[in-house]
Amino acid sequence: MIDENTEFVRTVEESIELNSVRLPCIIISASGMASGDRVLHHLKTLRPNPRNSLVLAGSQALVTRRDTSVNGAESMKIYGEYWPVKAEVYNPDSLSAHGDYKEISQCLGAGTLKPEKVYVTHGETLKST
Repeated sequence: MIDENTEFVRTVEESIELNSVRLPCIIISASGMASGDRVLHHLKTLRPNPRNSLVLAGSQALVTRRDTSVNGAESMKIYGEYWPVKAEVYNPDSLSAHGDYKEISQCLGAGTLKPEKVYVTHGETLKST
C-alpha cells in the first residue's frame, strides 16, 4: 500500500542521499545482478552494518555480486574497494521478476500469434541438491 510515508526516489542524486538516512527505512530497488547502477551505492553503505537486512528476490546469475551474497561472501568489491558483508542476506526462492513456464504459456496462449516453437533463453541449469 502506498501512503504518505512512501517516497519515490527518481534521480541518482536522491538515491545516493538515501545512504545518509539513519532512521529505520526500507529501500526497494531493482538490483539486477548488483553489477552496476544505483544499487551499488546502497550495497556499499548497507552491507557493513549487521543491523541491516538485504532481501535479494529472484534468481542470481553465477559469479555476480548477488550470487556471492546469497552464498555467504564475507566481503565484496564495490568501486575498486572491498567492503565487509555483515548485513543479513535473504533470498526467498518464491519471489521473482520473471514469468515462469506457466505464466509464459498463458501469455503466449492469450495472443494472436501462435508460434510453432518457443525457445526460452533466460535461465540457468538448476543445481542438483
